[in-house]
Amino acid sequence: MKTTHTPTTPRQTSARRHAGHARRGFSLLEMMLVVLIMGILMGVVVISFGGQSEQVKRTATIAKMKQINNALIGYSNQFGTFPPTELGLDPLAKGITKDLERVPKDDWGSVFYYQFPSAGNDAERPFDLKSLGRDKQLNTPDDIDIWTVYEGK
Repeated sequence: MKTTHTPTTPRQTSARRHAGHARRGFSLLEMMLVVLIMGILMGVVVISFGGQSEQVKRTATIAKMKQINNALIGYSNQFGTFPPTELGLDPLAKGITKDLERVPKDDWGSVFYYQFPSAGNDAERPFDLKSLGRDKQLNTPDDIDIWTVYEGK
């Protein structure tokens, strides 16, 4: 039996040639979809770590405040009183005791607020020591007070 060969067009020949091969690239739509998904994931990561960085700053600031508190108690034990407000915390680093290598700043870059005697003239809270927090304003909700730290608030 004799088979006859039917002529094919160039288009049919090309289609047969590529029918067994897989596609070799990504379409523009697929690439854009991948970029969009990556952008969304990066946004989620940035938002997640943004809140943690504030908590890290708060924790580091509290550690510095406890260090200053211990230096203030050492100063008081040696001199019978705390440094006056006018001198601030400088006597802890520059004075005779040198309990601190230098007076630290909070993790938002501000100096600590210090007052002796305390605003409340409370014997249990003889001085005020506060970080002004992120907004760098005194007596706002983000302030960190050494006494509330020790009370666990």
